[in-house]
Amino acid sequence: MIKQELLPLTSLRFISAFWVFLFHITLRWPLNLPVPVANILSQGPLGMSIFFILSGFILTYNYFEKEPIKEYQAFVIKRFARIYPIYIIVSLATLPWFVIPQSPTHTSHDIVIFLTYIIIVILNICLLQAWFPSLFNYWIHGSTWSLSVEWFFYLLFPFILSFIKNLKPKLLIKLLWILYFLSLVPGLIFMSPLEPKPLSSAVYALPVYRLPECIIGMIVAIFFIKKIQQHKHPKAINTKLVSCYLLLAIYLSLFARTLPLIYVSHNFLVIPILALIIYYCAHLSQGFIYKILSNKFLILLGKISYSFYLVQSIPIFFVEKNHKLIIAIIPCLANHYILTISLIIVNLFISYLVYSFLEDPCRKKILEIAKIKNILRSI
Repeated sequence: MIKQELLPLTSLRFISAFWVFLFHITLRWPLNLPVPVANILSQGPLGMSIFFILSGFILTYNYFEKEPIKEYQAFVIKRFARIYPIYIIVSLATLPWFVIPQSPTHTSHDIVIFLTYIIIVILNICLLQAWFPSLFNYWIHGSTWSLSVEWFFYLLFPFILSFIKNLKPKLLIKLLWILYFLSLVPGLIFMSPLEPKPLSSAVYALPVYRLPECIIGMIVAIFFIKKIQQHKHPKAINTKLVSCYLLLAIYLSLFARTLPLIYVSHNFLVIPILALIIYYCAHLSQGFIYKILSNKFLILLGKISYSFYLVQSIPIFFVEKNHKLIIAIIPCLANHYILTISLIIVNLFISYLVYSFLEDPCRKKILEIAKIKNILRSI
C-alpha cells in the first residue's frame, strides 16, 4: 500500500486545537454568544478526544506494515523529536507565571515550598504531570497534561499494535466495544451516587483513562487500511460526514450543559461520532468537504497545530496578568470579541514562527543526530 498523506486529517488537527483554544479564551473573557454556540464552545476540551483518536489512527496508518516493536528505540526517538523540544521551550517561556499560591495562614517552611516546586518541575520534565492531577495545573495551567497522555500511549503503541494488527475483524469489533465501555466508565463513576467522588481532573486527564480513546483510533485505522487494501470505499462519504458533524453539533448545542462539566460525561455519543468523523475524513478524496479540508492554508494550519496548542499559554497568560494595563493602552481590547480576534491572530503568528524556526528544525536535528549514531534505520 502506497502511503499518502491524509490531508483532511491534517486539517482536522488544527480544527481540534482551535476548538480548545477558543474554549480557553471564553473561560477568561466570555463572549455574548447564542446559547447553542456557547454550549458547543463550552465543550472545547472534547478537542482533546479528537487528538487522542487521531494520534492512534495516524500512528497505526504509518506503522501498520512496519515493526516498531523491533525498532523500539528508533520509534521512541522519533516520537521524542516530535513533541519534546518545543514542549521544553514553551515550558521555559512560561516560567514567569509558574507560581504556587500560598494562603495567608500557610505554615510550610521555605524548604518545603522549594521542594514542591522541584517535584512539579521533575514531573513535568518527565511528562508525568497527568498522573498527579492535583499538581499538573500549576505550570502552564495544566495545558500540557495531554502530552503526558500522548507519551504514555507512545511508549505502549508498538506493543499494542503488534497485538491487535493481526486480530480477526470480529475480535477487533469486540475489542472496540470493550474500549468504548472503558471510555465511559470514568464519567459514569463521577456521575454516580458513590462517595467520595474522584477528582474531576483525574477523571478527565489520568492517562490510563484516556488510553482507550487512543486504541479506538488504532482499531478504526486498521479497518480503514483493510478497506483501502481491498480497494473499497464507503458510499456517500460526504453525506455521512456531514451527518456526523450535524449530529455532534446539534447534540452539544442542546445538551452540553445537562451533564457535569467534566468533559468526558458525553463520551457515550461523542467518542463514536468522533471516530466516525476521522474514519470518513481519512476516506475523502473528492467533493466539497475534501476541497475545504485539503486547502493549502488549512493544511499549513494543521502542520503548525501542535505549536498553536502549546504556545497559546504565552499570549493568554500575558493578557490575563496585564489586562488592565493593556486596555488602558488599547481601549478597544475591552471588547471581548476584538480581544478574542486579536489573540487568535497573535497566537497564529507566534505558532508559525515557533514551528518554522524551532519545532521543525529541532525535530530534524534530533533525527539527523540519531541517524549519524545509526539509531534510526528503516523505521
